[in-house]
Amino acid sequence: MQTKLLINGQLVNGEGPAQSVFNPSLGRVLVDIHEASEAQVDAAVRAAAAAFDSWSQTAPKDRSLLLLKLADAIEAHGPELAIQVSEQFVLGRIRPRKDHQRMEVATRYGISNKKLVHVIGEMEQHSEPPLSTLDLAESIKVTRRQLERLFRLHLNDTPSNFYLRLRLEKARQLLRQTDMSVLEVSIACGFESPSYFTRSYRARFERCPREDRRQSQKA
Repeated sequence: MQTKLLINGQLVNGEGPAQSVFNPSLGRVLVDIHEASEAQVDAAVRAAAAAFDSWSQTAPKDRSLLLLKLADAIEAHGPELAIQVSEQFVLGRIRPRKDHQRMEVATRYGISNKKLVHVIGEMEQHSEPPLSTLDLAESIKVTRRQLERLFRLHLNDTPSNFYLRLRLEKARQLLRQTDMSVLEVSIACGFESPSYFTRSYRARFERCPREDRRQSQKA
């Protein structure tokens, strides 16, 4: 998780008051991030003004080429980027009302089916221990087979596979953003067997949990 500020092309630590990033599902603070001080805000404004002057003097052709490159990069990584950014917001703030959560789920996964939105919300709120597919189906008053059809129709996936991927994504966030041990992360994400957690994690991310944490710390 990037906690530094980008000012004048450099990543720097904030010098203002600290703000806590809170994970409501675990009931703990993940990290404290310092805001920019007044001096840093002024420096960022000056840098932006200077950059604008330089950009305004760039030839239209060069601007177009740069913007097209940016558009290509966004298009190539758009879905992944959107999910990662939205997950940061979900992880970082408390949701006081279920309506807010449903709106987030519908937006992040591009779905409008209310029953499916409800089930995914339940999955996100219950990673430890995870709910059974039957429990999820009963929460929206459908059969297990009907729930499986909903997932296949709207997400081209099964409830169990989707739930597993969701828990693994949460595990990856915790590994990269907290100092929790691999065992603590596996338990927090509903994996009773550490070996099963490691196998599932490697199958999903092509790295074991410890290796993925080391790689993220080097980045």
